[in-house]
Amino acid sequence: MATVTGALVVDGSPHRRAQQRLHHPASLKADDLAWLPLSIERTAMLKRAAPLAWYEAPLEERMALVRRGVPAHWLRTLAAAMDLSRSTLCELLGLKLSTINRKLQQNLLLSPDESERLMGLQRLIGQAEALVRDCGDPEGFEASIWLAGWLQQPQASLGGAQPARYLDTADGREQLSRLIGAQGSGSYQ
Repeated sequence: MATVTGALVVDGSPHRRAQQRLHHPASLKADDLAWLPLSIERTAMLKRAAPLAWYEAPLEERMALVRRGVPAHWLRTLAAAMDLSRSTLCELLGLKLSTINRKLQQNLLLSPDESERLMGLQRLIGQAEALVRDCGDPEGFEASIWLAGWLQQPQASLGGAQPARYLDTADGREQLSRLIGAQGSGSYQ
């Protein structure tokens, strides 16, 4: 007997194919995420990859999604939201454009490392959005556009370096997160 979760048959062939592909992560397709055990509401929210939702999502859910890999098309969506070319975004994140283009063409998931870099940037955007929301006047603020500009501006707190140089490592993104947080209090580290 088949069990239906959303629009997918859980113990039918779509699930079996996706389950088999879990043993070969490079062959996972973006649609394979649909059966994985997150609540329907949370999955829908995370599939949209809204920066604020990602920033505020529970740690366990963020870790699970990154470990599985996120759809490659999320990179294209984020590049557009930041008004950056795909090649520029790949360069900032330390990702190979040819690999990303192949995954986009084949509708594959990003690797956990690629996903972590992309979603780390998404989290920084969400943090900026939350900061402005919590300070009181989010009307007209585009966190993605603001962050894209901020990343290119030399920062005294980084020894005059551009924040973009810090995006390709987890420690670098953590430092950028501290700097964004410090802007809310008016202090700079």
